[in-house]
Amino acid sequence: MYVANTTIITGYLGAGKTTLINRLLRQKHGLRIAVIVNEFGELGIDGDLILNTQEEIIELTNGCLCCSVRGDLINALASLTPRLTELDGVIIETSGLADPAPVAQTFLVDEGESQNFKLDAVVTLVDARNGASLLASEPEATSQIAFADRLILTKTDLVSDSTVSELRKKLHVLNPSAQVLTASFGEVPTEAIMDIGAFDIDRLEVSPMEVRMHHTHNNDVKSLAFTSDQPIDPDRFMQWMQQVIVVDGMRILRSKGVLDFRGETRRFVFQGVQTVLDGDVQGKWPEGPRESRLILIGRGLNEAALRQGWESCLAQQI
Repeated sequence: MYVANTTIITGYLGAGKTTLINRLLRQKHGLRIAVIVNEFGELGIDGDLILNTQEEIIELTNGCLCCSVRGDLINALASLTPRLTELDGVIIETSGLADPAPVAQTFLVDEGESQNFKLDAVVTLVDARNGASLLASEPEATSQIAFADRLILTKTDLVSDSTVSELRKKLHVLNPSAQVLTASFGEVPTEAIMDIGAFDIDRLEVSPMEVRMHHTHNNDVKSLAFTSDQPIDPDRFMQWMQQVIVVDGMRILRSKGVLDFRGETRRFVFQGVQTVLDGDVQGKWPEGPRESRLILIGRGLNEAALRQGWESCLAQQI
């Protein structure tokens, strides 16, 4: 079965999503890309602004992808299925008000037409001119940033270097695992957005640098990092994660980890979107000390309770 890599491009209103996609489509990369555009409101505008003659443009106009038109997203994917072998990738541009988490869940449930599409990455654009103020006032903007696999700063030519530097620090605290790139006048190399495998569990990594950051109280969104050089009891961990889903599932935007399960020579790699989790054992651990690493990003999380739960998963030393 042919599977098309899919990229979700999100970002708050005015972040430059359509400009970036237009520039991307105009590049001489020779790729055939399908674009699904979601415009919040009754009249579709973005579809008219995406100027390209070779790409397939599908426009959803009756709501926001994260709520009322999720079924329409499935239908849009279904309409592309007969042409999958002709496509090199799919881009979904969400509304500026969309929460990307429910959109991403569409690709994790393995039902219907979504099985023909593999979520490659969630890319969030951040307006350098208004980014700091949006973080302080708009929960949707904060969620989009916290959820991202990759962040792209736009409109950096309109602000000072110090403003960009301060914004980068805020982004790193909010989402320490996301690489931050800069788009100059909407120009970003295709290889920086597509086929990067950032959402691919087979290529998921949680680097040691990520766990140095703990959390931010920006709009009550926290990035919590957990580490241990002790083996993890697999049964306790699974029970704890089930409890976390029940208690905090809808408040957790993303979760991901690389774990050293007791008695297992291979790494257990997993990630989740709210209440949907996906995980499996991957390649063997490299020689040397093993360190389990887990990151939870969410809103209104009880850090003390979650850390206590994590510690309860540590295998007893014999």
